[in-house]
Amino acid sequence: MEDNLKNLTVIEGQTLFGVPIMQTWTALYMLEKLITEHDIRYVAELGTGEGALFTYLTETAWYVQTFDKKNDPDEDVFSDYVKKKVAYWIQMYHFPAMVFCDNGDKPREITEYAPMLRKGDFILGHDYRRPGGIPENFDYESLGLETYNQDEWDRMKTYILCMRKKW
Repeated sequence: MEDNLKNLTVIEGQTLFGVPIMQTWTALYMLEKLITEHDIRYVAELGTGEGALFTYLTETAWYVQTFDKKNDPDEDVFSDYVKKKVAYWIQMYHFPAMVFCDNGDKPREITEYAPMLRKGDFILGHDYRRPGGIPENFDYESLGLETYNQDEWDRMKTYILCMRKKW
């Protein structure tokens, strides 16, 4: 069992649809589980990378947007334009939304995007408990967030901090 889990949690050299991906197979499993169990219809991905996760998300959620200034200078995740666009789409749906933070400054992304979430919406931060990622002592509670099944996300070695807006 441990060997199988180890094989599913390798990031280096991973590809999905022939495209490099920086999430583990266990992270993809947990993302799909979260999206389907909570009928998440809108996903905003902050930080596109090579685009494999975006492609995966488009197969599991109803409407997915991805933003990354390295692909388009107008898509800086900290610009007012992108934040207004994400806020608009979050408010458009009466179903839970999800923001996946995987750009260069995850704590700042979470801090700036959490206020636009509605109660029950999700925000996730990749590289949780990894060097240069989200520190273990990150203050998410002051943003109205609570962790969601974090023990399972950690046990599956997803490197993702999963939070839900509680108010």
